[in-house]
Amino acid sequence: MVGVKRHYAVEALSGVHPAYRDCARFVLEYLDQKVPGVFADTCDRLFEMASEARSDVEQSRYFEGKREIEQRKSRLAHLYVERVDASLKDFFSHRRKSTAEDNFAAFKEDDLRILDDRDLTVTLAIDSIVETADIRFTRELYGLGVRIGSIFETSPIPNDLNPLAPRALCEAFRDALLGLESEVEVHQALFKSFEKNVVRNLDEIYGALNQILVEAGVIPDLKTLRRKEKVRRPVPVPNPEQDQRDTSDVVIDAAAAIERRLMEQVRKLISQQRPASWSAGQAAAPPIPTNTVMEVLSSLQSELASGGAARDVGADDIKSQLMEVAQREGGRALGPGDENTVDMVGMMFDFVRADRQLPAQFQQALHRLQVPFLRAALKNPEAVLAPKAPARELLEVLGQLGMGWTTQTDRKGETLGRVNAAVEKVISEYWDDQQVLEKLRDDLKSFHTRQQTLAEKRAERVRQQVKGKEQLQFARQNVARLLQRRVRNKPVPQLVSNLLNRAWAHVMVLTVLRHGMQSEQWRRVVATADELIWSVTFDKSEKAVKRLRTRIPVLAKALRSGLKQVGYQDAEIQKVLINLKQLYVSMIRESGSDKIVIEADETGLTIRGENIVEQAVLDETPVAASEGELTEFFDTVRNWNTGQWVLFKRDENEPMRAKLSWISPITGHYLFVDQRGVKAAEKSLQELAEDLLAERLELMDESSLVTRAMHSIASNLGGKNKPEGAPLH
Repeated sequence: MVGVKRHYAVEALSGVHPAYRDCARFVLEYLDQKVPGVFADTCDRLFEMASEARSDVEQSRYFEGKREIEQRKSRLAHLYVERVDASLKDFFSHRRKSTAEDNFAAFKEDDLRILDDRDLTVTLAIDSIVETADIRFTRELYGLGVRIGSIFETSPIPNDLNPLAPRALCEAFRDALLGLESEVEVHQALFKSFEKNVVRNLDEIYGALNQILVEAGVIPDLKTLRRKEKVRRPVPVPNPEQDQRDTSDVVIDAAAAIERRLMEQVRKLISQQRPASWSAGQAAAPPIPTNTVMEVLSSLQSELASGGAARDVGADDIKSQLMEVAQREGGRALGPGDENTVDMVGMMFDFVRADRQLPAQFQQALHRLQVPFLRAALKNPEAVLAPKAPARELLEVLGQLGMGWTTQTDRKGETLGRVNAAVEKVISEYWDDQQVLEKLRDDLKSFHTRQQTLAEKRAERVRQQVKGKEQLQFARQNVARLLQRRVRNKPVPQLVSNLLNRAWAHVMVLTVLRHGMQSEQWRRVVATADELIWSVTFDKSEKAVKRLRTRIPVLAKALRSGLKQVGYQDAEIQKVLINLKQLYVSMIRESGSDKIVIEADETGLTIRGENIVEQAVLDETPVAASEGELTEFFDTVRNWNTGQWVLFKRDENEPMRAKLSWISPITGHYLFVDQRGVKAAEKSLQELAEDLLAERLELMDESSLVTRAMHSIASNLGGKNKPEGAPLH
């Protein structure tokens, strides 16, 4: 590899196998090249996250993290490679354990690090990355483990102990970031970049490492073990698409029939309203030729094109100009068919202009399409109102873009700019050429699809973050309740109380998150907690003292194993165990038996960190009692499905349009995201019911813009006779 020559600690070891030294140098040089890219990619991620932040505080947090990484990236990259180098060196030395005195010589109590929520999140991220990588690189890691084991004349090295495996590389990265004070989101971004830039490319590295070992004569003809697969006859799989083909056609036909019936009913209702707007004399007059009407509309469209975005024409303006033409034509009137079309299109665009589900900017832009679309409809009503007509599909996709649009979600104005540009292009270039509409429709659909795809990726990240926080909170509360029950009315010394509530509680929380509360791992950590409590609350009888003597080594082993999982270093663990043993010496002497001699640290130990039991009690907030008047709204909210769009009203500010993305099975909270997929709100059932009662929240009708318009027209003209298939809200 090309790069600045750097000397590594593993190269200075004496007696090291040349192939092991070559492998170590190869990996370290590779990391020296790749890791700077991790920090550059993270800065790009944080900049994107900051640009999508929902508040100045959140944006500032991301920019602060980006600034800290940019300032320290060289040192962090160097430190990471040093950590991997040290791991390779220690592995060669058979993980030599220093004596307690050696460890304590450089140890300070202030160095004791207790795992916090950020560390738990990072640990879980490492688990996820490692699990995926171990599966992906199974064959390469198998060969590497066997060959490295052969170098040291041992059995194959498992992935968890292999200094070149994904876990070792990830944990070294975590250790290198210990001094980084940034928020948990910054650390998550760092590990995503690390996975992308380093871990995903390890297949080539592992292939090269195996090749180095093979060329050095280390098991050159290794045969990968493969399980024998049972030969199974293929089982016919039913094809749901084939089975449902006929029924889907029926569904489509039924929907089309309802649509046609709705359109017919609207035309009928409009015709019935004619005497209220036109005199009998006008109705009996000879009709104005359609060509004359088209000339009027063409003139209006030209005025719109030359007048810019501020120029608009309403249904009344169109009718007024047509009345003037009628007077000049000797008292003529619109033909019945033309009149119905003018009224229907006019009412449809009146609805668009007043549709509260559309932002004002979209109402104004889309309303300007009335004249060109009316021209098309007068030539052929199906050209605008038919479900598959390009004009209607264009109007529908414009409405979809406005469904969740706010100035906050479109800060750069890209979406609104595309909408305005499409409207201007229709006004200036659409003169019966359907290809103009088709191209605009296709372009906007592609843009909308890209938006939705990107938003769904962001929404999935939000869901996982919220889900992770809830699972963490749920685990903490369960662990806290369990420990409270275990120590109730028992005289537990302060040292053990701190060890349980601060250190071991984190081990228990991590076990719940990794394996669940039905696992064997969970039963073991609970048993260790019980054993620890018993060890300081037993009855001091000779039999109990004898049992304590035999259980101390077992308990120490379990504590050491658990504390290592949550980031304790060997020196830290040794410090805890020595102070615990000192406590046992005192207790045994009090019982009258002093036959056990245990070397103890006279300085004592203060275990610092967050007390999970105390914090879990503070986090449990009481749920407000349900009021009778909210019952109806509770039922309404419970019937919501993910994907439902809602409108949150915010006093005089712009309403917030948000989509229900996830309902928590743990807390029952409802997570909403905006059009970009960024978290918009997280509310309880109670809060949503209260918002509905106070009319601060409104459901959005997700049917198409034209369908909503037709239902509204039919409802307004028909009074109480609401058409079949109309929305219920």
